[in-house]
Amino acid sequence: MSAFRTFSLPRRALALAAALSTLAAAPSALAWDASVTLPSLGVDFGVSSWSGSWTWEATREGVSATYGEGNGIPVDYQFQAWDGSAWNQAYFSNETVLPVGGSAVAYLDRGDTGTAIADYADAFVTGALGNASAGGMFAYDFAFTLAPFSEATLTYADDAALVSLGAGPGEEGVAFAGLKLYDWQADLNAPGGANQAYFDAFISLDTQANAQRSAFFDLEIGQTLSGMTYTFSNPTDAPVSHALRLEGYALVFTTPVPEPTAPALLLAGLGVVGWVVRRRATPRA
Repeated sequence: MSAFRTFSLPRRALALAAALSTLAAAPSALAWDASVTLPSLGVDFGVSSWSGSWTWEATREGVSATYGEGNGIPVDYQFQAWDGSAWNQAYFSNETVLPVGGSAVAYLDRGDTGTAIADYADAFVTGALGNASAGGMFAYDFAFTLAPFSEATLTYADDAALVSLGAGPGEEGVAFAGLKLYDWQADLNAPGGANQAYFDAFISLDTQANAQRSAFFDLEIGQTLSGMTYTFSNPTDAPVSHALRLEGYALVFTTPVPEPTAPALLLAGLGVVGWVVRRRATPRA
């Protein structure tokens, strides 16, 4: 069977307006601007094709907006659980304000459905960070189970995830914004784990790689993501379940600036983030 099965929800214009107004208020000089925006997750994420049968069961969702000195970003997801019929909060968010004036924010806004993360999701870092690195992240966890001898493809539609990165003149560091799907219960370096995600689409901005220009001019990148699809197969005679997480992230690592190979290494290091999350996360009532 092949028919994009999605979970349509009404849009949340208020959440979008709030995000845009916050970003518009950010300083234009000596400031960072990193974001990932999913304007209609309930429409854009789903099972695009399958044979046999499968089930999708929401479990929880989380938001994290934190910062740390140097190249460290402590991550502490706040989770809320799906009770089988509703989330505790329709508008779920987390924000932290840095002492130097910047901020990191992550939020989800949705209707009451267990089979879609949200109508709108956003994570961003904006403003002056000083020597602090900062990150905003959101996560949607669900159990995806394949019946015996079944196959199903999970797809986040191309051109549906909006990402942007910016650095003001004189800023030094590396920024990332992206979307990934992985098994949060798997070992970090195992296939499907945080370091070997089923898909991980992102963009990066390295001021060191543009040192001459970044000393005097704004650096800006804006685009949509693509290639976010993965086919799960179960060739056995017993059901197979995956503890999946769809995670959006906007991260800025400031001075000291790492070596030019750092972008790949830093993203691989997000696996450590997953480990910290599993160690520290506690479901919210």
